[in-house]
Amino acid sequence: MKHRYTWKIGMQCTTNRQLEVDRPVYEGAILIDLLTGDRYGVQKMYEAGEHEKFVANMPNAAIQTFLMEKLGDEDLKEIRRKAGYVPDANCQPFGNLVFFPYSSVAA
Repeated sequence: MKHRYTWKIGMQCTTNRQLEVDRPVYEGAILIDLLTGDRYGVQKMYEAGEHEKFVANMPNAAIQTFLMEKLGDEDLKEIRRKAGYVPDANCQPFGNLVFFPYSSVAA
């Protein structure tokens, strides 16, 4: 079963970013971008209002995250190794994420 969310980062009023994962996201989770090493803390989960979604067919379930300190190079290498992730020319930010600690999800 896929879980879909409208994903807001920081103080966004409206977003076009969505997250689709195989297991539910929860408040307090940390999402790690395997390409960039950016970390996002899930601060709040709620029902998105129509004004918050760029298009009406975006998920009603929403997550509000905040950008945390970026992972260091060694930590990022270790997480990539554990996730079996090898970046290539086709990779983009938000394309491959893991829940902390080290549980792979597809964005």
